[in-house]
Amino acid sequence: MLILRNIFIALNIFFILTNNTLVKILYKNKIIDYSIGIGTFFIMFAIVVTIIRDYKNMEFMEIVFLLSVVTIVIRRAIFHLSYIMGSSIINEKILSCLGFYILILGLFIETNSLVKENNRLEKKVKVISEDIKEYQEIEKLRTQFFANISHEIKTPINIIFSGVQLIESKHQLEDKIIADCSKKYMPMIKQNCFRILRLTNNLIDMTKLDAGFLKMKFRNVDIVNLVEDITMSVVEYVENKEINIVFDTLIEEKIIKCDIDGMERIILNLISNAIKFTPKGGNILVSMDTEDGYVVIRVKDDGIGIPKENRENVFNVFVQGGSL
Repeated sequence: MLILRNIFIALNIFFILTNNTLVKILYKNKIIDYSIGIGTFFIMFAIVVTIIRDYKNMEFMEIVFLLSVVTIVIRRAIFHLSYIMGSSIINEKILSCLGFYILILGLFIETNSLVKENNRLEKKVKVISEDIKEYQEIEKLRTQFFANISHEIKTPINIIFSGVQLIESKHQLEDKIIADCSKKYMPMIKQNCFRILRLTNNLIDMTKLDAGFLKMKFRNVDIVNLVEDITMSVVEYVENKEINIVFDTLIEEKIIKCDIDGMERIILNLISNAIKFTPKGGNILVSMDTEDGYVVIRVKDDGIGIPKENRENVFNVFVQGGSL
C-alpha cells in the first residue's frame, strides 16, 4: 500500500505541475497522445479497483487521497479528450464540479463506514458489559457456594470430634459401657467421614472440570440394579430421620453405558437434597421408567419444592435453594 501511495503521489504531482502548454506539445505526437490516454485510463482503473477492494481496511485519509488522485486523472483525461476533439464544451468549472462531487461521494462512503463501525463497537461494548456483569454475579454465587460448603464440611467434622471426645471420656469405664458407646457413635462417625469424603470429591471433581481434566470412565451396567442398590444403601439412614423412602421401577433391566461413580454421586446428591427438605413423616420416591428410548430417573419428595418462576435457574452454576 505504501508503494502504491508513493506512485499516486508522483502521478499527482505530475498532473498538477503539467500545464496546458506541455500537454499541447505532447499531444502533437499521436503515439504519445494515445499512450497518455491509455495510461490515464489504466491509472484511474487501478485506483478505483484498489478503493473498491480495500476500502474496509483503508483509513479515511487514504480514501480521500485516492479519490483526489482519481479526480485529477479524470480532469486531465477529459481535458485531453476535449483537446483532441477540438471542443471546449467541457470547461474547468464542470471539471471542478465533477471532482467536488467525487470527493463528496467519498466522504459519504467513509461516513457511512464510520457509522457502521461505531454501531459495531457499541454492540461489542454492550456484550462485554453484560459478560462482566454475569462474571460478577457468578463470583458472588461462587463465594456463597463455598461459604455453604465450608458449613457443610464443619458440621460432620464437629459431630465426629464430639463422638471421639465422648468415647475417650469413657475409656476408663467398664468394657460394656465402652462397647455400647462405640456401638452407638461409631456408625455416626463412619457416616460423617463418608459425608466429608463425598464433599471433598465433589470439590476436587469441580476443579478438574474447570481445568478440563475430568474424564468419564464408561462401563456397561444394569442401570436399574445400580440405582436400586444406591437407594437401598441409604434406607437405614433415611428411616432414622423418620422419613420413608421407596424405590419403584417399571423396567426390570436396562443395560447402558455410564460412569458408575458419577451416576452414584448424582443419585446420592438428589436423594440428599430430598432428605434435606423433607419433613419428618414425609416420603421420598425414587422411580425409573423409559421414554422415547431414554432412561428416566425421578426423585420426588414431600418437601417445599422450587417455585415455577425459579426452576429455570436450577442448573445455573453455584445456585442453591437460598439464592432461588
